[in-house]
Amino acid sequence: MNEIALNYANALFSIAKEENKISLWHSQSKLLLDIIRDNEEVVLLLGSHFLSLEERKNNAQKLFKDFEVEIVNLIKVIIDYHRLSYLTEIFETFVSLCNQSFGIKEGLLYSAFTLDKATVTQIEDKISQIEKCKVSLRTRIDPSLIGGVKVVIAGHVYDDSIQNQLEKMQIKLLAKGERPYEN
Repeated sequence: MNEIALNYANALFSIAKEENKISLWHSQSKLLLDIIRDNEEVVLLLGSHFLSLEERKNNAQKLFKDFEVEIVNLIKVIIDYHRLSYLTEIFETFVSLCNQSFGIKEGLLYSAFTLDKATVTQIEDKISQIEKCKVSLRTRIDPSLIGGVKVVIAGHVYDDSIQNQLEKMQIKLLAKGERPYEN
């Protein structure tokens, strides 16, 4: 974790706690991260050297007009101090701090292709039952899985990928003395 991102995230978390807005800012930060990830043009617009700092901050104000003023102000400070390359990490770290305060475990959900939100929610619910606590998963694409999913959370790996099933099948065949790849 980057120290710069951690400092900004800690500052935002302290203010959120002080103003009793952790839950609201948590949900807005997750939305902001979705916007940034789905539209790389947003970061390009906010960081464009063809625009003055004031124009970039005005763009941030317009783009995030429905967000809490403190979140927008943080984005403006990030622009002022030329820290836009840390924007995603700052808000990911803030979301992690919020999750810790809520007792939510974080993990990674790997799949061979993009999963819709409903599927991710189903997987989170299933893993939450197993882990006996609320779980929040970030998704990553890993084409080597072929199909299925793999979840890594708190040192545990739940692997229901086709790649893993093929590896298990190979181990069973080799244990029986068979050579699956020989003609």
